[in-house]
Amino acid sequence: MTFGLRLAGSEVEVASDAADRGAKLVDKFGLDRVFDDRVTVDLYSGDMPRNLGVFENNRHTILTMDPLDNPALDNPAWHALTGPNSTLAEGTGLALRYEPDVAAFAAIPDIPSAEAWDALRELVGPGAGTALFRTIETPAEWNVLTRMQTHQMIAGAAATGQAPGTTIPLTAADGPDMLALVAKTRPGPFFDRTIELGGYLGIREHGELIAMAGQRMHPTGYTEVSAVCTLPEHRGRGLGAIVVEAVATAIRARGDTPILHVLTTNTSAIALYEKLGFTIRTTLDVTVLQAP
Repeated sequence: MTFGLRLAGSEVEVASDAADRGAKLVDKFGLDRVFDDRVTVDLYSGDMPRNLGVFENNRHTILTMDPLDNPALDNPAWHALTGPNSTLAEGTGLALRYEPDVAAFAAIPDIPSAEAWDALRELVGPGAGTALFRTIETPAEWNVLTRMQTHQMIAGAAATGQAPGTTIPLTAADGPDMLALVAKTRPGPFFDRTIELGGYLGIREHGELIAMAGQRMHPTGYTEVSAVCTLPEHRGRGLGAIVVEAVATAIRARGDTPILHVLTTNTSAIALYEKLGFTIRTTLDVTVLQAP
């Protein structure tokens, strides 16, 4: 027996068993490897609807706050969708999500009310699935399909200095090649319009896109490095480190601090990111759940 479960506006056929529901939903949207850069990062062989009022009111506080104490980083999707990513948001002042063909995440305020949960249910639809990027207690009537623990890592003040000129900007014209690379490497949710989040850089060799990274959530003052991937046959060359650092350098150039997220069990990728100057700030859950 199956029933249709929707995530980000798409239909997924999911078995009625709860464990199977979660596994198939997670797999369908690439959430099984959303931060699993063991698969996609080159781990080397020698090196290791608008809410602009909220945005403007919190801008100064967010920019001047110690990142260790910054609530925006504990709820990054909400502060991105009410801030710099607001043009890619849909919803209300109580619940927001990225437009379905941009990213998979939804969000509710830092202190969620019953009304916020109701607004989220209305936004995604009864019986539909969504993903929250934060550590949060969910109401009993919401069905938690899976939780993934991730380290949130924040970059230091300076990059380590990879070779310049290696990466190239990626645009909408590169979309088919980017989707093909994602299909082979599965770095996490990546949809037809994900590139609109901006800042994608890649490496081509003999015309083929072999590695890339880009930007995703953008709470004020911070930008997430995401979609890091390298073709399997080109791993062991340090390309993952090059694209991560290139994206991080671009983020710093506009005055933001780079952040990223990685599964807590992914010790190899954590070691790589630490080598690039990132440190663990906190641990957050990614919770995939079904609305009542």
